[in-house]
Amino acid sequence: MLTQFCCLRLETTAKIIGWLGSFVTIVVVIICAELLRNARALVGTLTRRGYHFDDPEGAGTVLIIILAVSIVVLFINAFANAGLVFGTIKKYHKLILPWLIITALGTVLSLVALIIYGFYSAIFGVVFITYLWIAMYSLYSKIKTENEQRSFKRRARSIAGNLRKKYIKYCIYTVYMYKYICIFSFIHVITVIICIYKMTLPHTNRFCH
Repeated sequence: MLTQFCCLRLETTAKIIGWLGSFVTIVVVIICAELLRNARALVGTLTRRGYHFDDPEGAGTVLIIILAVSIVVLFINAFANAGLVFGTIKKYHKLILPWLIITALGTVLSLVALIIYGFYSAIFGVVFITYLWIAMYSLYSKIKTENEQRSFKRRARSIAGNLRKKYIKYCIYTVYMYKYICIFSFIHVITVIICIYKMTLPHTNRFCH
């Protein structure tokens, strides 16, 4: 596991990547939304500029579908980036998990596209993203471990508190039992003394001569 990313603390890296990724994603969403609003006009403009489409109407529909799916994916990515930031700030490792999953899927798809289409110039980007993913996974594991340790300590304190309460109740119960035993023993001793005293009294004759 890594402890730094390019001489930066993992927490600092996560905040930078999260905020930067959120900003870029929002900008791209705005651009895609504008293109989606004018998708058919864009196809018409491309046709007038010399691009040939066998079915311009169908090309417009395909472009609308692609842009709509892209916007949905970008929104998911924006939430993942926000989760990376707030998960780091709030020390809540589960918020970091969506970013790890989405980035892992994106990296795998990029690697497949690189192999299929021969985009070998993009290999450095894939290596960088893989390194970044390992760094963020290290941060995820670190925060998760810290949370588990804090949770264990809280449970231990809770158990200790319950045991202390039970011990106090037991002590109080023992004191009351000891008090009642002492009272009973005292009464028993008094009773025995009275009986012995009566037995030692001289027998007096009830009849007078």
